[in-house]
Amino acid sequence: IAAWSMSEADHRRHKADLAMLHAQRVALLSHEAGHDALTGLANRRTVLAYLEGASARAREDGTLFGVLFLDLDRFKHVNDTYGHLVGDVLLKAVADRLRTTVRDKDVAGRLGGDEFVIVYEGLTSPTAVEQAAVRVQRALAAPVRVDDEIVLQVSASIGHVVATGEERWEDLIERADLDMYRVKHLSNGDLTTSPRQTRVPHQR
Repeated sequence: IAAWSMSEADHRRHKADLAMLHAQRVALLSHEAGHDALTGLANRRTVLAYLEGASARAREDGTLFGVLFLDLDRFKHVNDTYGHLVGDVLLKAVADRLRTTVRDKDVAGRLGGDEFVIVYEGLTSPTAVEQAAVRVQRALAAPVRVDDEIVLQVSASIGHVVATGEERWEDLIERADLDMYRVKHLSNGDLTTSPRQTRVPHQR
């Protein structure tokens, strides 16, 4: 009886362990399906779903929400000069910095390449989105050092749109994207999607 009771207890523990592993696996797969593999930010599908919800909440609460669209300046030049591995390091550094600019109820995502988007909810003034863009630029401003040999100066062209929830939420990213191109054109006339970089001597 003692032996049977021990094996039965072991069996229950084994089933509990399997159930926990299954739940962890499901959670992992769900996270991977909704997030960018390189940066861990929300992917396009997750951002669009969040936008739909933000639009509904804004209508209900009578608040505003804002969308920032970011395109890294001269990112193509970084890839062409140093290779895609350095470009990936830069993208992950940018993602980490964007996370510092959002609250729990906001979302930062990567749409692909060097294009990022941030959605800010519960805003009371249209100028809050412009202020958020300034915070993002400040967060990006510090150089990114790669292997103590390459220092990349990061900047981004940022477009934005303010929404009340009455607009077509499906169009908001495109509108913010168009505003980004306006900003990029006004800043330097360079419409290529490619950050300034300098090489520093290797410290031995």
